[in-house]
Amino acid sequence: MEQFRGGERGSALRGRSTHNQRIEWLWGTSGMESPTFTMTCSPSWTEQIIDINNEVHLWTLHFVFLPRVNRDLAVFASQWNHHGLRTEQRQSPLQLFVSGSLAMQRANLTATQTAFHTVNPAERRELRQNEKKREGLLSPAEKWSQLQKGTHHRERMEDTG
Repeated sequence: MEQFRGGERGSALRGRSTHNQRIEWLWGTSGMESPTFTMTCSPSWTEQIIDINNEVHLWTLHFVFLPRVNRDLAVFASQWNHHGLRTEQRQSPLQLFVSGSLAMQRANLTATQTAFHTVNPAERRELRQNEKKREGLLSPAEKWSQLQKGTHHRERMEDTG
């Protein structure tokens, strides 16, 4: 922000956001996510089994843990988006978003028009397939097939092995 608008303008807040308790609570809670990854990898780092400077080790960590971390974060996001807020008559963040979007539906804004765009069944199937691929929710056979197709990664592993 300071690079674009210059310093000494107060364009960015620094330090803790003491007046926004929700975000402070979120930072504390989000640090507790994905215990599987933390409990599994911490001993490996301290015992120097995993070398964080080795690209093959990092790629392997990504391959094994990224789908699990993404799943844990999706569960956390869902819980957060559905919990009631005391100061908003127990409405959830999702309810607040939807009610605000519905109130703005008649406005001729690109964002609201896109949000209410209907998807045909063929598009929906394609979106689901892409979402599964993105989340890494593939069977072991599908993952193995991907590994066999990815000669670039296999060659790197053979070169360093």
